[in-house]
Amino acid sequence: MQGLLLGCGAAQTTGTSGLPKRVVIETDKGDIEVELFVDEAPRTCANFVRLVRQHYYNNLPFFRVVKGTLVQTGCPRGDGSGGPGWTVPLEITSHKHLPGAVVMERKIAQEGSHGSQFYICCGRLLERDGKFCVFGRVISGMDVVRKIEDVEVEVYFIGGEPFHKPKNPPKVLRIRVVEEKDR
Repeated sequence: MQGLLLGCGAAQTTGTSGLPKRVVIETDKGDIEVELFVDEAPRTCANFVRLVRQHYYNNLPFFRVVKGTLVQTGCPRGDGSGGPGWTVPLEITSHKHLPGAVVMERKIAQEGSHGSQFYICCGRLLERDGKFCVFGRVISGMDVVRKIEDVEVEVYFIGGEPFHKPKNPPKVLRIRVVEEKDR
């Protein structure tokens, strides 16, 4: 099995796909470490890791912050309308939309429409279970997610739906892959 570390208490840092199982989201509010569900969502995780390695997320804002619900990033335009120029098929995992879940955003009417935008759940969003790809979970840094969640927002409406945009958006400084040698 690729990535298997031998020895007492050693953790496996890659999945069966050879993809890294952890990333650190470095923000201007602190760091968030995420475990990726590479074995349950291999295409989604491969796409995410590809974007991370291309530095796609560097300096992108958390453009949508809904207290008690989610914090969202991954849009190069900073307004929820952008992406990498391609999409990935929807992969449904067994994981639920609970606090700390890391989920690929998509257009509701288009199952295979996610590309780069993702959100971290701040509350339970069980109505989204089975409709979005939960591809990871926060394993440390939920306090940082709460700091992002607490920023002041302006609410305006798009197509009759409220949109919560931070007045001074927190930023993803970079996302880095946690390699085996870093553990």
